[in-house]
Amino acid sequence: MRKVTKTICKAFIEGKPARMKRTYTDGTHLYLHEHQIAWWDAEARAKGKRVLHLCCCGYATVTTKERLNGLLRMLGFGAQYFTSNYELFFGSKLRPVDPYETITIDVDLMLEVMNDNTTTPKQIAA
Repeated sequence: MRKVTKTICKAFIEGKPARMKRTYTDGTHLYLHEHQIAWWDAEARAKGKRVLHLCCCGYATVTTKERLNGLLRMLGFGAQYFTSNYELFFGSKLRPVDPYETITIDVDLMLEVMNDNTTTPKQIAA
């Protein structure tokens, strides 16, 4: 993970502003080249929940994927964005992702599911 990714993503997760090179955060939004690539859901945050939105903003570049994957790794998810045959994917090769598509993740729920082997898919859907 690049130093800029580690520094900026750490500040973003902690809700602090930071700026390095062409990547910066105000604590609630993460920007790369003036494009908002990640942000916390304000309504969920007001309720004490962590819901994260991710988007490549049409630029599925190596740097964009590196910043988003670095953020996901720091949250405990591992790398998710990748390209294969010039197509962008998130998580698996089952379905390509449009570079403008916004991915929404309930961080607390995902971490709970990852750490709890007793949770069934039926419980998650409820």
